[in-house]
Amino acid sequence: MASILLLAASLEAEFENVMELEARAEQGDAVAQTALGRMYYRGESVDQDFSRALWWFHRAAEQGLVDAQSAIAGMYALGQGVPQDYDEALKWYRLSVRQGSAFAQSMLGAMYFNGDGGPRDYAQAARWYRKAAEQGHEGAQYSLGFMYSNSLGLPRDYAEALRWLRQAAERDHAGAQVMIAEGYLRGDGSDEDYAKAIEWLQAAAEQGHKAAQFKLGYLYFQGLGTQQDYKQALKWLTKAAKQGDAMAQSILGVIYGEGRGVPQNYEEAFEWFSKSAEQGLARSEHALGMMYHKGLGVESDTAEALKWYDRAFDQGYFEPQNATSW
Repeated sequence: MASILLLAASLEAEFENVMELEARAEQGDAVAQTALGRMYYRGESVDQDFSRALWWFHRAAEQGLVDAQSAIAGMYALGQGVPQDYDEALKWYRLSVRQGSAFAQSMLGAMYFNGDGGPRDYAQAARWYRKAAEQGHEGAQYSLGFMYSNSLGLPRDYAEALRWLRQAAERDHAGAQVMIAEGYLRGDGSDEDYAKAIEWLQAAAEQGHKAAQFKLGYLYFQGLGTQQDYKQALKWLTKAAKQGDAMAQSILGVIYGEGRGVPQNYEEAFEWFSKSAEQGLARSEHALGMMYHKGLGVESDTAEALKWYDRAFDQGYFEPQNATSW
């Protein structure tokens, strides 16, 4: 989980090999114990072993090492090497919080927000997110901005939401960058601003954020807030589609099926519509039915055509057969 994966890699770098690390850990070096726990957790240079990782984290936590305490909390929260136990997770996160850990504060906020081990408590979630956010924790800044934007335990306040989201976004938090972009697209608290939206979507898309890649590709595809650019649309939609975004896959089907900015290619269109339809997107189910019906990119098959038409119809989707240029 994140608390463990974010432990500084420099911990292991202090030691030349696993044997030296184990020797130092056996001698009671808390940093070495934490580093060894991390290695067993991730399976780095040793076989992955959650029980062994937890054992070493406990040795370090008993000496007050905050990263080890947070690692134990995370393993109890996820049930890794131990039965899932939110009460134990809370106990260990609170120990970390006493030492001022922003990460632990953020994770406490997340547990209250999600209702892990008890009812949701947005007030407590906001309290702990704020503490972590004020220490510069970008995940907490994003979460606090999300709560202000959606009026969850806090009064809706787009200016305050933007303040926290911008702090997270400037630390390259892709989710915050997407939320800011969506606010500009909707005009939350101000006029719509597609240029700023595209700027933030670009930043998130370049980090591999699937939703940002889709939204950016869609804006280029439709020419919204920018000149219509099928080349850029194809680039970003393909990235999102390869990550499994059903809408991106469907639009790629349209691009190849209608030859928008690329040579018309029914086989490629069929491939993308198939991927999207298999995820249950009605418009792609209908398009796939039409391709089987007309024999476009695939051998004509009435039974398959009816199957996919029916699946789309069952979701309330109907489109006249002459609605496309195919």
